[in-house]
This record gives sequence, C-alpha cells and structure tokens, in this order.
Amino acid sequence: MADLTHELTKNKNEDRDALFAMLLWTIWYARNMRTFQDKEISHNECFALALKCLHEYQAVRDDDKGVREKARVHQWQRPREGTVKINTDASIIKGEGSSIGVAIRTHNGEVLNVLSKRYDHEFAIDIMEAIACREGLKIATELHLECVEVETDCLLLAHAYHQRQTNLTYLGRVIDDIRELSAHFTCCTLRYIPRIANRMAHHLAKFAFSLSGCNLYYGAFPSELTHLIPVDETLLKTTTFEIPMGARQRLKPPLPEEYSGNAVFPRTVTLETGKMLRNGLGWTAWQINRMVGSSGGPDKVKEFYLGWIKKPNFLKFDGLPSNHFILINSPRFNVYGNDLGWGKSVGVRTGRANSFNGRITVSGGLEEGSLEIEACLFAETLSVLADDVEFMEFVTS
Repeated sequence: MADLTHELTKNKNEDRDALFAMLLWTIWYARNMRTFQDKEISHNECFALALKCLHEYQAVRDDDKGVREKARVHQWQRPREGTVKINTDASIIKGEGSSIGVAIRTHNGEVLNVLSKRYDHEFAIDIMEAIACREGLKIATELHLECVEVETDCLLLAHAYHQRQTNLTYLGRVIDDIRELSAHFTCCTLRYIPRIANRMAHHLAKFAFSLSGCNLYYGAFPSELTHLIPVDETLLKTTTFEIPMGARQRLKPPLPEEYSGNAVFPRTVTLETGKMLRNGLGWTAWQINRMVGSSGGPDKVKEFYLGWIKKPNFLKFDGLPSNHFILINSPRFNVYGNDLGWGKSVGVRTGRANSFNGRITVSGGLEEGSLEIEACLFAETLSVLADDVEFMEFVTS
C-alpha cells in the first residue's frame, strides 16, 4: 500500500487520485457494515458507491466541464431539432449477471427504439456502461441517423471518452469502438448526466432481468414501462406534497372529543424538483413545515369549507401523478397504545384499501421516541431506492 501511495503522489492525476481515495473510503465503509451491522457489501457495490461519491465530489468541484456541461440537469431534456438523443445505462445484480438499457428519442420526445439486454456474467460496472453506449451507437447506425447526442450517468466513461488517452484495458477497447462508431455520424457528442435525468435507460437496464425465455428486448418501447415517458420530461419539473390537516383543534371553539365525523382540510406545497435536489431533504422538510405553520387558525378552516360549499371537490387517490405525494397521519398519534384485547401490537400497517402510489404515512414507532414511515410507491421507484447503498443503511427489516 505504501508503494502504491508513493507512486500515486509521483504522478499527479486529480480524478484518479480522487477515485483512489473514494475506493479506500468504501472499503472502510464495507468493513464497518460487516463488523457492526453484519451486512455484506460486494466488490461491485463498493465500486459503484465509490463512483457515486466521485461523481458528487466532481459535481461540486467543477463549474464547467466539457464532459457534462455543468451537472445541473435534473430531468431529461430534448435534443435540438434534427438531432436524436441516445440515453444509456447499465445494471448489475449479484448472482444474476449484468444488463444494459438504451433509449433513443427524437427532439419532440418520440421513442424511436429501445434496447434491454441481459448478460449472464457480472462485468465491472464501467465496462457495462461503455458496452451500453456502444450498443446504442450501433442501433443509431442501423437506423441511418445523422446527428446524435449520447448521454450516460457514468462520469468515469465520459471522462475516459474525452481524454483520448491510450488505454489497453478491455474498457479502453470498448471506448475505441465507441469513437470509431461516432465517426459514422455527421455530429456525435457524449456527455455525463445524473441518473435522475437518465431514468428511462436505467429502468430499461433493470427491465432486462424480468425477461423470461430470452436475454434481449429490442424494438418499440415495452408497454410495462410506458409510464416512464412523461416522467422524464414533464413531471420532474415540480413535486407536490399534500397534507390533510386536522381541523378539530383549529376551530373556535374546538370540536368536542365525541365528534366522530371527518374534520380535515387539505393543504399543499409545490416545489421545484431541481431546488429540492440541490438543497436537500432538510430544506424540503422546512418548506412543508412552513406551509403547515401558516395554515392554522379557524379563519383558514372556514375559508376552505365555505369554498367547498360553492365548488365541491372530491379527492380521488387513484391515478395521482408520480410527482404527487400525500403525507398522512402524525407521530402524535399513539397507534401502538391501542389495546384491542389481542395483546401488544408489534406492527401497524394501513392495509390494501388505503394503498396507492404516493401515500406516505407517519406514526409514532414501537420504541418510545421513534418514528415509523410507511411509503406506498411504484415497484420501479422502490427498485431505485434499493440500489442506493446509503439509503439502505437506514432501512431495518
């Protein structure tokens, strides 16, 4: 290790040195997870986490790089007219192999072609990302496209492509193939984008593992994933949080405790998704808190109900857009304190009748001072969360 560190200090390369530091940190992190939480993190997961940390570091460090044109893109963006965009991504599942996803779209968002392909072997993630890019360009040549923009969420691949240095590894050979294919087009660019702007290709890569009887899907967009088409471009611009707020104690005089009917009035806060991503969850929670704090008082309740009488509106939970969340319940409610004569409760769930995408239920936990959060989300959303090592660190079974 000392010799390796000495060699690195002699030949300065900021990106390589940063990646080396991230790898050391993830090895230490994996060791702690195994020692203290009895959780195993594979080599591929370690490398993927190191790359994620590297991407975040470089996004903060770099103001303007030709590789990714300021990584402030938080949603899929249309290419200029006359140009076709190729989004590529790769995935690895331990014990199941590797996969790639490719989505080709026109300047008006029309899906020309997609590829979802599974490989039996578990290749390194950067190699799979490069293979996905190469396969996307191959399809573009078969479609006789002239001007293409290639986007990947692998910053290492984007840097390697633009550095134009000799690389004798297998990754280097694939990148050489990419450069050779790019020469077939009138114009061809490759840049890095964050994963949130690359969702369609990401889900196509995941879709490959659900294919039965074959390892390849090629052609029109699969019907199972059609809901992703509007999400990339339109719905991610804003995110709405709706909270049905209790009116009992906000009335003067308050409703008596014996009142058993509904007494709620909804309040919403809509935020720019880009700001949420830049400012973090704490900022988002503060915006919701401000909305709740400014919505109290009998005048607000009266205003809502008088408005409802003039223009009745019935809330429908089915068919909510994927950027709309409903926050229900409160940690103030002692749900575990209810004694129904069946013994002490060990878990509280809302049940199937109250399950719809976007519902988030918060309640006091079994242990004093703890919280329980039940989120009902689409399977593909849960899949993305399951791939986030940092998120899964806080998940308990």
